[in-house]
Amino acid sequence: MSNKPRTTLTRMAGGEQERYPYIRSLKDVPNEYKEDMDRFTDLCKDVAHKGRIEPGGIREAMAAIEMEKSGIIIPYATRPDSPYIDFYDGRGTPIDVKTPPSPSKKDRWDFYPEIAGKSIISQLEKSHPNLYTNIDEPIYVALDVSYMTEKDRQSLWAYLGEHATEDQISRIVELSVDFKDGEKERLNKKVPRYVRRELNDSKYGCDLGLVMPIEKKVTSDNSKSNPSKINKLFIQRAYNSLRRI
Repeated sequence: MSNKPRTTLTRMAGGEQERYPYIRSLKDVPNEYKEDMDRFTDLCKDVAHKGRIEPGGIREAMAAIEMEKSGIIIPYATRPDSPYIDFYDGRGTPIDVKTPPSPSKKDRWDFYPEIAGKSIISQLEKSHPNLYTNIDEPIYVALDVSYMTEKDRQSLWAYLGEHATEDQISRIVELSVDFKDGEKERLNKKVPRYVRRELNDSKYGCDLGLVMPIEKKVTSDNSKSNPSKINKLFIQRAYNSLRRI
């Protein structure tokens, strides 16, 4: 069994399994995820479904925006040309989204953690070219537990803990979307330190991956006491590094 700490942006499952089959169009999406409607619409278009906007693509787009809002990836998430992953982060890291649902009250089926778990591990065993370097990298999985019960969430993690390697678990980012339109308390300031990396990454000049900025590294202009300024400085440094690739 793996004892690797996992990266989570939520304290518990979202419990929105009744909502799962009713996310069918953009009007079903909370407003905070479609503040930039043109961009959100583009994120909903999945090349695996010939660019059509379908329920799965909408859920994937919400997960991508949630990861940006939580500060766990560098903006901006973009869709790939390949059907084998769901999006890239601002570093070009390949990420796939998994949204396993629990059965609703009217459903007549049970949640089997091994089915969802095998699907997640299968994706974690693969690699995909980085958007900017074109070098194969291990795929990350964004595990959206918005539509699960807490019981099913715990059973899924028990399966993953038993069958996934430490490296694979370290590449799972657990999240849930906010259906209360802005009332969610995000954990972006409480992401465990093991998620964080140093800003002076040897290859890019700073870290552009699935990380949180380390506040102590940004001390000029009193920015340590101003989270928004920290984010702006960090993203600007990331952008400047991308221009050098």
